Amino acid sequence: MDTKINQFCKKYLEKLKNDKDISEVKLNYFQDYRERIGFCITEYSNTPNCHYLGLYHGNNLFFLDEEDLKYLYEKYSKKLQDEMNKNIESVKQMYGQS
Repeated sequence: MDTKINQFCKKYLEKLKNDKDISEVKLNYFQDYRERIGFCITEYSNTPNCHYLGLYHGNNLFFLDEEDLKYLYEKYSKKLQDEMNKNIESVKQMYGQS
């Protein structure tokens, strides 16, 4: 199972839930600790046998908008569903043989 795809789908659904809650329930700025979730495209490059002093996480190029996120979720959630169905079938075959 590709856990990064699963993680993206979970975080996207959490973002939708949080965004809805934030828009519907207005809280005082100093009392609002709800998580704001954003997604961005990051460029990361490395050179073999070279090490950076400190942490290097790449360069954020741009943030994804709602249209991009919806497209990616629809694409990858179908892959997760297909993978789940394939895994269910393999488990059924494994237990069917015993």
